[in-house]
Amino acid sequence: MKAVRINKPYDLEIVDLEEIQIKDNDDVKIKIKAVGICGSDIGIYNGSNPMAKYPRIIGHEMTGVVEEVGSDVKNLSVGDHVAVDPVINCGHCKNCKTGRVNICEDLKVRGVHVDGGFQEKIVVKEHQAYKLDPSMPWNKSVLVEPFSIGFQANQRAKVSEGDVVFVMGAGSIGQTVGRVSQYFGAKVFTSDMDPKKLERAQKYGMVAIDARSEDPAEVIKKYNNGRLADVVVDAICTPKTFEQAVKLAASAGTVVNLGFSTQASEICSVDITSKELDVVGSRLSNRRFPEVIEGYNSGRLPFDDLVSHEMSFEEVEDAIKMIMDKDVYTEKVILMLD
Repeated sequence: MKAVRINKPYDLEIVDLEEIQIKDNDDVKIKIKAVGICGSDIGIYNGSNPMAKYPRIIGHEMTGVVEEVGSDVKNLSVGDHVAVDPVINCGHCKNCKTGRVNICEDLKVRGVHVDGGFQEKIVVKEHQAYKLDPSMPWNKSVLVEPFSIGFQANQRAKVSEGDVVFVMGAGSIGQTVGRVSQYFGAKVFTSDMDPKKLERAQKYGMVAIDARSEDPAEVIKKYNNGRLADVVVDAICTPKTFEQAVKLAASAGTVVNLGFSTQASEICSVDITSKELDVVGSRLSNRRFPEVIEGYNSGRLPFDDLVSHEMSFEEVEDAIKMIMDKDVYTEKVILMLD
């Protein structure tokens, strides 16, 4: 079977491997139909992902068709369409026992710590594969994992109806965060430097802030009775944007950080203490797939306009280079398999 393997930074090859087989009774074998390219995949390609271990078959946004099931599998059958949760947890550590499997003390993520979905077939545990309605197109079902990130970020901030949420960054992940906030009944502001992304945000009812020419604090206060945001989500994830996020949160507010920057931010403690802010991280998702699928099936969670390019599996390196090219506009780029 074909697979995309990164041997070391900038060394990508499509290899032909022996087909993977079921080993355990609770295993599910899946024929991959579509995979999404995430920023973390780009980081593995260019060597900037601090979590990566080489060589690695990348890819953690994956969807496909069940091809074979182990003897103990009860809830899935051959032919089912599924989305795969890339989180692998031990089930025994304190975090797992308290329901926070996404930060398991022995956490592994497909496509980062172990091989992922950029291969024709994959074997996962039954509980990691979530059944989809077969009417859901592949270019939508591949977005279930990114939307689970949006659900996790909102859960970490405890977003609820009536909240004002400011999402810094209107790209693919920023959009999933913002749309989930709206799903929960929040009023959403978002900023970006790209007019196309801001136009799309406005299309879905968000207040768009042009970061090139507008002061986010002034815009938020203008439309929020002089108050800053109850929740600020940093989906840009630079040291500077984290500093800005703390300043843009209202008193008793929450700042959610999604980044993995190893560079330090300069944040004054008074900005946290004086407003009694909650500052939280949000990593991956904690089994949020059913919530995403329910949101899509209800029609209340729009998946439209998030995929900008669909390319063939063999075009993976071209796709990655296109995403890295700042002169080319991309949103979610997905690879389609036969």
